[in-house]
Amino acid sequence: MSKKKTTSNDEKLDICVDFFMEHTEPYSIKELEKALPKFHQAIKFPLVKDLLTQLTADNRIDTDKIGLGNYYWLFPSAASETRKRKKQELEKQIEDEKLKKVKLEEEIEEAKIGKEETEERLKNLERLEELKKEKEEILQQLKRYEDLDPELYEKIKSDAKVCLDSANRWTDNIFTILQFCKTKFGQDESQLKKSFGIPEEFDYVG
Repeated sequence: MSKKKTTSNDEKLDICVDFFMEHTEPYSIKELEKALPKFHQAIKFPLVKDLLTQLTADNRIDTDKIGLGNYYWLFPSAASETRKRKKQELEKQIEDEKLKKVKLEEEIEEAKIGKEETEERLKNLERLEELKKEKEEILQQLKRYEDLDPELYEKIKSDAKVCLDSANRWTDNIFTILQFCKTKFGQDESQLKKSFGIPEEFDYVG
């Protein structure tokens, strides 16, 4: 018997946005607690309020108090503006990542000159791991916006590949340094990794 697929929180948020894109009039929270579960079975009644809070916090839908209660909506023009703003944010993140990676690559090249720069190499390794995590976070965000702007998704996915290739080049540089030290000082790779604070599982990014 196949295991039933679960819907992630991000997917539920996207489902709610789809609802507002198809129904452009304002809705009260009581109306949405009925309408959203009917729109998609993954949206359960107890989750509606929390999902609306997340969407308004991320500026993915609009809300305002009308009369005695809050109403929620998303007009096409607002949705377009939201996508445009998110596109600018993601493009800036990509540019920042490129600059960070270029700087780190230069630092690693400098670290290859002279074995006395062990501390600087360790800093480079730590920064490399941070950049890998930042890249994964950006890719996770892109998944939420793939359907909204396919052209943007393809562009940033291409940029992400460039970042991945750069990270692997730095990894290759680190392995080159290890090989040099093995030959120069006659130590095995495990001992060198331990001395430099490099995890045993350190490897190229897949």
